[in-house]
Amino acid sequence: MCGGLPLAIKVTGSVLATKEKTENKWRQLINRSAWSMSKVPIELRGALYLSYDDLPGHLKQCFLFCSLYPEDHDMFRDDLIRFWVAEGFVQEQGEQLLEDIADEYYRELIYRNLLHPDPQYDDYKWCKMHDLLRQLGQHLTQDDFFCGDTQSLEAKSLSKLRHISIFTDSDSITLPNGNKEDIRARTLLIWTKSARVENTIFKRLPCIRVLNLTGSIIQKVPDSIGTLIHLRSLDFDETDISYLPESIGSLTYLQILNLQRCPNLHRLPLAISKLCNLRRLGLDGTPINQVPKGICELKSLNDLGGFPIGGSNVNSDTMQDGWNLEELDPLWQLRRLDMIKLESKDTLLANKKISENYCYVALNTHMSHIQKILRKPLLC
Repeated sequence: MCGGLPLAIKVTGSVLATKEKTENKWRQLINRSAWSMSKVPIELRGALYLSYDDLPGHLKQCFLFCSLYPEDHDMFRDDLIRFWVAEGFVQEQGEQLLEDIADEYYRELIYRNLLHPDPQYDDYKWCKMHDLLRQLGQHLTQDDFFCGDTQSLEAKSLSKLRHISIFTDSDSITLPNGNKEDIRARTLLIWTKSARVENTIFKRLPCIRVLNLTGSIIQKVPDSIGTLIHLRSLDFDETDISYLPESIGSLTYLQILNLQRCPNLHRLPLAISKLCNLRRLGLDGTPINQVPKGICELKSLNDLGGFPIGGSNVNSDTMQDGWNLEELDPLWQLRRLDMIKLESKDTLLANKKISENYCYVALNTHMSHIQKILRKPLLC
C-alpha cells in the first residue's frame, strides 16, 4: 500500500506507532477512506494523505502553516512556535506556558515524520518539510493560502486569502490594488531579503495577526501601524528602521515583537510598557541605549532577548539608559533572558528572583569579547 516509497513507509509507520498494536486496530487503519481519497493529486494520495488525515485538529493547523515556508527552507523551531502561538493554534492546558505546549506540537510532528530535523543541530532546533508533504499542505490550503511572488498574487482573490507568503526576486513588494476591505489576510510572511516594502502596506491589512518583514527595506514605520489592532506577532528583524512610533502602544494584543539586528534603532518608545500581552521581546544585536521605564508592567513576558542593563536616568520621568535587574522582579513567567551591557552587575544574578523554571542567561560584556552562559535553575 505504500508502494515501496521510503517517505510513505515512514509516515505510515509513525501513524501505526500511535495506535494499539492489535490486529483489529491495524485493520481499521487499512480500511480508512483516506487511502482512496480522490480529491488530491495521485502522487499525494494513500500514505501521505493518511498521515495528514490522522492528525488531531490543532496539529493539522500547525502542519499546514509550515507549507507557507519556501521549498527546502530551513525552519527554526522557536520561530514556528511563536507563529503558532500568535495564530491561536495552541490550546491552553492549565498553567502550562503556551510556548511549552507548542514545543510538544513541534516534537509530535517530528515524531510523525511530517517534519524532518536537521541532524547538525541538537535538540531539533532546525527542521525541514519534505517537498511532497509541502505540496500536500499547499493543495489542501489552495483556497485561502498563497505562496509565491506578488505578480502571481494579482490573479488571486484577495478577499478569500487568509495567509500570504511572498518570496520573489523583485526589488520591491507591493500588494495588488484594491479596497482596504478586500484584503482580509491574517498572515503576511516576506522571505525576500533587501526588497522594498511600501509604507502603505500597513494601511491595507486591517485583519493581520502575523506580520513578518525580516530583512525588508522599510523607509519608516508609520503611525498607522497602531490601527492593526488584531496584530499578535510583529517582526522587523534585520531592517534599517530607526524608530517605532508611539502608536504601537495601541497594539494591546501584541504577543511577539522582534527587533533583532536593527543597526539604526537606538531607542524604544514609551508605549512599549502598554503592550500588556507581550510574551516575547527580541532586541539581540540591536544597539538599544534608551528604554522606557515600566517593563515590570509586562506581566506575560517570558522571553527577553538583548536586555540592556543600566538604569541611569536619561529623562527622570520616562526614559533611562537601560533596565535595572530589580525591574524584572514582577515578571514571574520570565524563563529566557539574554543580557547585554553587563560589566560589573553579574554578581547580582545569584540572588535574582526570576522564575522557578530554568532561566538561560547570556552575559555579554563590552569590556571583553567573552560570552559567559549561566545555565542553572534560579529558584524563587
